[in-house]
Amino acid sequence: MKVLLLLPTVLLVVIIRNHKHWVTHEKIKDIVTLNFWRHIFYATALSFIGFNVITSLTSSNDTTTTIISLPIVYIYSILFSPLIEELICRKFMFGWLDKKLGFIVAALVSSLVFAIPHFNFSLVLGYIWLGLVWSWHYKKSENILVTIVSHSIYNYITILLMSMGG
Repeated sequence: MKVLLLLPTVLLVVIIRNHKHWVTHEKIKDIVTLNFWRHIFYATALSFIGFNVITSLTSSNDTTTTIISLPIVYIYSILFSPLIEELICRKFMFGWLDKKLGFIVAALVSSLVFAIPHFNFSLVLGYIWLGLVWSWHYKKSENILVTIVSHSIYNYITILLMSMGG
């Protein structure tokens, strides 16, 4: 299990080392714009609404099995996981496929790849929904930071609700 947490972190270091240009001065300046925060708000809201509706229709009552009492889960889920998953699934995979095959195929394939490592077949449609929402917002905003921040907020709220027994 510990190896599973280490592998994405090593992958993140390799990606960032080889692709330092994904955050430009213009993308950083975009953070203070209303359009940036509007994308984050809608991406996060659509993620929650869609995921909860889809999983309530398609999965059993026991939808989540994770250990939320470990501090590393909070750090990994809120900081590392969104960064790693969004860079791999949205920035690189979706970005490349979008240029080659178009938005629909790129969004579907990258969303499926995003869903698989979550290791929960009963929630796969919910994870695909999240991938589709974040792919759309990445395409519209042209800023990977939108999906990284939205993903982080989504994970934070999810963990917060789980820790409160919700």
